[in-house]
Amino acid sequence: MKSISVKKLVQKKFKVYDFENEWKDSFGTPETNAQWIVYGESGNGKTEFCVQLAHYYCNFGKVAYISLEQGISSSLQSPFTRYDFKNQPYICKIFEKNTKTEGNVYEQIKAFVAKTTYKTIIIDSLNYLKVTPSEYIELSELAKKRKRTLVNVAWGKGNHPSTSAGEQIEFMVDIKLQVKKYAIPEPKSRFGGNMPYVIWEDKAKEYHYFINQK
Repeated sequence: MKSISVKKLVQKKFKVYDFENEWKDSFGTPETNAQWIVYGESGNGKTEFCVQLAHYYCNFGKVAYISLEQGISSSLQSPFTRYDFKNQPYICKIFEKNTKTEGNVYEQIKAFVAKTTYKTIIIDSLNYLKVTPSEYIELSELAKKRKRTLVNVAWGKGNHPSTSAGEQIEFMVDIKLQVKKYAIPEPKSRFGGNMPYVIWEDKAKEYHYFINQK
């Protein structure tokens, strides 16, 4: 075990991403090795939000979107066409599982995190990854050591991720976001913010889902 004095802890400088405007209002200023979980029932806007998040994180470094659930498909193409990635400072690249590579999907992603130059890694979804809590701890520690942001997408059931592993991972991460009808009414971030976030205003109104805005 290692120790640090309270004085040194208070004086320590952490590397963060300087989120601005509605991103800071809702999610604060996350550390460069922050861990997210984005969950909700089908058709409520999880993918739409994660594409928005990928677009925003391209201001800070390269983004890898690992599409396990939809693969490289027209359904994934649709949200990516709504945002201009060409003019972002850094690139976003979409990955899918390699069926020709030996080892399961978890081992492929762990190897990717260990070597990649991408700063932000979005895994869509945990349900297709089929990761156990102990495996996620291993992946999480690897990402944190390498100062990589890890964003996990999960199916939701009620007010929590749909699987027992997902529920445990929810406790482990720094930012917990339940998506409801194209909005995130109650973000839970250890980095501040925590104001409601609207993913797609027209869609939110369509579902008669209203939240207070500035």
